[in-house]
Amino acid sequence: MFKIFDNPSGTVIQPESDIMSDAAEKLRLLLTDLIKKGARKLSFDFSAVKDMDAAALFVFFLLPDTLMSKFPDAELEIIHASEDIVNMFKMTKISKRYKMSESQFAALTELKD
Repeated sequence: MFKIFDNPSGTVIQPESDIMSDAAEKLRLLLTDLIKKGARKLSFDFSAVKDMDAAALFVFFLLPDTLMSKFPDAELEIIHASEDIVNMFKMTKISKRYKMSESQFAALTELKD
């Protein structure tokens, strides 16, 4: 459901498909575990995500406050998101809390080398 890549520059979470209610709860639990383990930089590679429902969007809405309360220097990034996903994040103002990038994230490049 989610691939996780760890490297010195952060953790990359790559959903393998759209994120709907059933996956949203699994994502929430995964993120809670990563934060407990000290993850400070989380990047989400949305290459395979074309849609998400309100439950999934809510997880992304709550994540910045949860992460920043524990690690004020934390960073969040969304990469390879479809235009529809980017527009959804912009309409809900969630995009202001995440770095939104179309370019290849360095962590993925490092993993492939």
